[in-house]
Amino acid sequence: MVFFISLFNNLIMKTKIEVYEAIIEMKTIIHDTFPELVCFLDEMTVTIPKEAHPKIDIEILKEYYCSLNDIVLKYTHDKSKII
Repeated sequence: MVFFISLFNNLIMKTKIEVYEAIIEMKTIIHDTFPELVCFLDEMTVTIPKEAHPKIDIEILKEYYCSLNDIVLKYTHDKSKII
């Protein structure tokens, strides 16, 4: 869990490409470590634009990264309650 939080802290002053790389890394972690969460990635409202040609800026990317992070943190927290 510390890994995800530390990645978030490192996103504060990153470039767009670095945030893209962090998103790819997070999605890879989800696919490899939590495959049961993959089905939720396509359903995330943050990935469904309201406009025909939305502007994707660094803040939107950070928001998407944070939503991925939240899914993993919530899942690991809930899973620890069960065990």
